[in-house]
Amino acid sequence: MRRLLLLAPVLLALTACGLIKSGDEKATDVARAEATTVGKRLYSQRPRTADEVGYAASTMEGVEVLRVTGTETHDGKGVELIIRTTGSALESGLDPQTITVWRCFSLRVSPSVEWGEEPRDVDCPDGPPLRFSPPPEPPRVPTEALMAKLPRVPKGGHVDETAVRRVLASLDMDPVITTHLKTENGRVGILLSPPADGYAPVDCVLAVVGPGGTNVWTPPRIQRMPGEGGCSVTNALHPAPPPHRPRTDPNRLVDSPRCGPDVHAPVWGRAGASPGRPHTGAGQAGQCLNASFVFSLASRASPLLFVAWPSASMRSFPAARPRASWALPCACSVFALAFSPALTEHASS
Repeated sequence: MRRLLLLAPVLLALTACGLIKSGDEKATDVARAEATTVGKRLYSQRPRTADEVGYAASTMEGVEVLRVTGTETHDGKGVELIIRTTGSALESGLDPQTITVWRCFSLRVSPSVEWGEEPRDVDCPDGPPLRFSPPPEPPRVPTEALMAKLPRVPKGGHVDETAVRRVLASLDMDPVITTHLKTENGRVGILLSPPADGYAPVDCVLAVVGPGGTNVWTPPRIQRMPGEGGCSVTNALHPAPPPHRPRTDPNRLVDSPRCGPDVHAPVWGRAGASPGRPHTGAGQAGQCLNASFVFSLASRASPLLFVAWPSASMRSFPAARPRASWALPCACSVFALAFSPALTEHASS
């Protein structure tokens, strides 16, 4: 206890000199870090109104929106928010206590603002936190009704584009939903797309009606991103392959075999091969042979280091001890002779 009393003046002096932050200052730093995180989460290149930004901030836990100025993020200096966040920290001293503070900060939401920019400390304005109405939900394509009402044409039948258009008209969709139809080779492709802002994926729906089959689907998210071309009537008639499954390359093995005893076994899936006829996978066998050859050569060539290294090292470093000049080739040879069979077997498996 006596030692603690002796340390008390030292702690007070360090705190007074600014070397140790007070609990209030540390709690304020925590609140400022929370406000910085809010700014990062609000950062976006997508144009938004002041109400949309305010609503997004108000839904974050522990954040109160006290003031909003500006009209749109892309108009002038953008939208400025005054938010209130909280921070907690332990008080400096011999008997630390938890201190919780509420602090206000000013955030600017605009494409010109750098990501992670630190907010400004401001005085909290009077009044309760603002309340915002959620933005209206974008119109949805009635996928289930579309699937239920599209005509089913038997194999060998004829698809009537006029009948398809009558089905789309009966769905009573929101007028802002874009509708495109295209007939090609006896099949009708359909695109139904709600409005897009050019920054987020589009919730489009594709469909195709043809003899023997009617399909309705939504492309993968990555294909619905701006510029990907997934939301197009062409993609309805000629669907793009799923993500991470590239189109078949006639000069590349689709499903290569492992190195090993079965390397010459038939490989199914070489693009361009005749249906039902496998190929032998000779190119893969060559790759396996190359890997085995490299490791085998290393194991046989490593003893040559016993001859080459000492003479070269003595010429370069005359003062080097003979024992040291043999250390590296010795180690390399032992490693190569010991592990090259294992490495060769690993390359073949």
